[in-house]
Amino acid sequence: MVEVAKKSGRNPIHKLAQHPFPRGALFLYNRRVKQFKSFMSFFKHVHLHEYDITDKGITQACYDEMQMDHRYKFLSESELQTLANAKREEFKDYMRPLFQ
Repeated sequence: MVEVAKKSGRNPIHKLAQHPFPRGALFLYNRRVKQFKSFMSFFKHVHLHEYDITDKGITQACYDEMQMDHRYKFLSESELQTLANAKREEFKDYMRPLFQ
């Protein structure tokens, strides 16, 4: 593009300043980033690096995640613990391809 601009006598910086992105490119980029983030993040409300990488730590992260999610607010303590154990196993299955 710079060579074309030099041949035509136009300032390439001026041309870039007028149209930094093709029409709709920024929207497509933002949508793509959001899709990537949603694909890569298993936990939405907690930061996994703050927990031990043991079964107990992952279970606690799952439990805290469910406590922060409004969909689980009507469950009892024992039901949350059971679901946290199930979510831990789901997380292990989610991460398993990275270690094979």
